[in-house]
Amino acid sequence: MGTTSNDPFPFPTSEKHDAPPELHKPVAEEPSEEALDNGVEESFPASDPVSVTVDKVITPKKEDAKQDAKR
Repeated sequence: MGTTSNDPFPFPTSEKHDAPPELHKPVAEEPSEEALDNGVEESFPASDPVSVTVDKVITPKKEDAKQDAKR
């Protein structure tokens, strides 16, 4: 854990408003050519073209299935 202080949190009042602490902004890095190539290789199956035909399986209705089970 970190160090603790016996001082209470200084509650801001109408007379005293300190500036908020400056946060560190993340550094945006451009991906390297090697990283891009690796990403393309790793995601290759996802880059295949989609199928233009759709196969639909027609399932029997519940009522038809119940009648078939009684036979």
